[in-house]
Amino acid sequence: MPSDPKHPNGASGAHPEYGSDRPAAPENQPKAPIPEWAKATEAKRQEKRAAAEQPEGKASDAAQHPSWWPAPEAVDRWLDGREPESPAFADGVQEIWESTDDPRERLGWAMAVLDRYPDNEWCSAVWIRLRFHEQSGEPDAPPGLPESALAEQLYRYYADRLLPDFEPGEEEAERKRKLHLAEVLERSLYVDLFEDEDLGMAAWTWFHLQSDLPEALWSILLRNSGPIPWPLKHAILIRRAEGKKQHLDVYLAIRHALFDPEGAVSEEDAALILAGLDLDAQMHRIENPDGFPSYAEVQERLAGLF
Repeated sequence: MPSDPKHPNGASGAHPEYGSDRPAAPENQPKAPIPEWAKATEAKRQEKRAAAEQPEGKASDAAQHPSWWPAPEAVDRWLDGREPESPAFADGVQEIWESTDDPRERLGWAMAVLDRYPDNEWCSAVWIRLRFHEQSGEPDAPPGLPESALAEQLYRYYADRLLPDFEPGEEEAERKRKLHLAEVLERSLYVDLFEDEDLGMAAWTWFHLQSDLPEALWSILLRNSGPIPWPLKHAILIRRAEGKKQHLDVYLAIRHALFDPEGAVSEEDAALILAGLDLDAQMHRIENPDGFPSYAEVQERLAGLF
């Protein structure tokens, strides 16, 4: 069995209970003033105008993120004096949510901080806030799907960051940050999105409809797709099984669908797909790392169905 029953890739941490992070609803309490770090500055507006005036192909640094992301200097001020390694660091998500009524600004701040300091709890806290607060605007609203435009911004962020884009001559510390961010987002993909029935279906559908996703990203999606309902992934697995290069990805998707605690699978369909895979050259990758079900265990689980 996987070393961590909550995540097929061994990441630690279970999905938080939605209700545990809910702030108390204020009663007749005046709205707190917006803190200095959250205020838009004239310099930021000038950066936006300058970015818009750049010739095509000459985008400035200010144009690398959506216009509703905060300026890097503002993020520096917000982070000043905080301890990203502290267990309480993710409490900053609530502070951001209380600083502005603009959902896009909230999300922009949350993504900008995550970009600097990748953190598992921060990811989960962002999805909790989106599902409780952006669904109806009420702190005590039941969880639901976040507004689609906001969710899609996060899906695109995941798609862009799950595959680190290294620059020539990049410092080792920056490479490590990008790799760590990719690890955090892959855990979140499984724990925060795919394990949730409604959000998992919405996220999977969004990824499936994108025509520009690289093969390497589909490898990540498939190996984390255990909880996704089988009808949503069955046709994708059949199609990808037609190309030998994708056979390892198809196998990993089937393995986790079979053995993940929240796995969704038709064993008859899985056995038929598995029987057509050529995995001889991939056995050294299939059996590592330790802690995952072996190929023999997968075959035993499907014995009699081939």
